[in-house]
Amino acid sequence: MPEPAKKSNIISFSELEDFIDRPVKTYSSGMYLRLAFSVAVSVDPDILVVDEVLAVGDQHFQKKCLDRMIGFKKEKKTILFCSHSLYHIREICDRVLWLKQGKIMAIGDPKTVIREYTDYEREKNSKKSKQETKIYIEKNSFLDSVSAWILNIEKEEKKEIVVKIKVKNQNNGRRFHLGVGIYRND
Repeated sequence: MPEPAKKSNIISFSELEDFIDRPVKTYSSGMYLRLAFSVAVSVDPDILVVDEVLAVGDQHFQKKCLDRMIGFKKEKKTILFCSHSLYHIREICDRVLWLKQGKIMAIGDPKTVIREYTDYEREKNSKKSKQETKIYIEKNSFLDSVSAWILNIEKEEKKEIVVKIKVKNQNNGRRFHLGVGIYRND
């Protein structure tokens, strides 16, 4: 049984004061992870193993956990941090290992490995969703056709919209100007 001061620190850090006397089996997965993380960091470990603990809980608790891990990092403690959160990996890790189905895809500094990972995911997603939506076709006296498509592509945490425009001009020598307007509802 933890000593009273440690027990009090665990309960306080986990923010489960109102539920601490209930059986753990009645806890939600988030409550369980809060308690488990709080216990793990209360013993002041030399090596901290964390697997997706920041994937649950509210932003306040995630920040609290992140701050605690950064404190361990400053104390030169070893942290094995498993996560899909690129933001948290950038914040915590000095060295990153990217695994795909048990195979090492890359290992090195976070910036390089994250870039390789996001490039891989972007390429994979663009192959999967090469859904072209034709949005506009026009013919006039000197252009055969103008066509445009929207390609939706995920880029890191931002959504990028790519517009592809194709112009056919069979009237040799006639110059034209192309104007593009993008309008948003907001």
